[in-house]
Amino acid sequence: RQKVTVDYAGRRDWRIERVECKNPHLTAKAVETSRTEGTVSYVSYSLEVTLSNQAPAGFFRDQLTLVTNDARTQASRVPVPVEGVVASAISVSPSPLLLPAVDPGGSVAKQLAVRGQSAFKVVGVRCDDDRMECSIRQVSDRLSLIRVAFTAGNAPGKVQRMIYIKTDHDPDREIPVAVHGRVMAPEP
Repeated sequence: RQKVTVDYAGRRDWRIERVECKNPHLTAKAVETSRTEGTVSYVSYSLEVTLSNQAPAGFFRDQLTLVTNDARTQASRVPVPVEGVVASAISVSPSPLLLPAVDPGGSVAKQLAVRGQSAFKVVGVRCDDDRMECSIRQVSDRLSLIRVAFTAGNAPGKVQRMIYIKTDHDPDREIPVAVHGRVMAPEP
């Protein structure tokens, strides 16, 4: 939840009628906090923007629109940019996981770090490729490491697979991690 002040100087009867936003995870309200009458009227509003706790993790950039009663000017619709980062309770890095190029029949291993804002455990990892083997090591109550070992077959080409991590934090949700790599063509 964030608040900003919107100030206006001009017409005596000027007001914000409503706040519009297309993002279903944002709500906003404008409340008049002061009004000073005179040759020029001064008005202040408190604009409070609330982000839903159901907002997906990651960066967002959006826009609110203050709709005013000033239909005669461009000030009838005032854009207000809104941006932020929603931190996930559990994060995985690096994501995507980039494997170095490997020769046919060769192997390579990389590591994923799974971090939590509170205590958690990784309860399972699955992959849609039999050439990948994952092992879990719980380092602390807020950190687990997953070793991803890839053993290449004889067919050269790109490797594009997914790993799915399950934690006890949200047993009904799997965290997807893309894995990219390449099996080199054999030397002639």
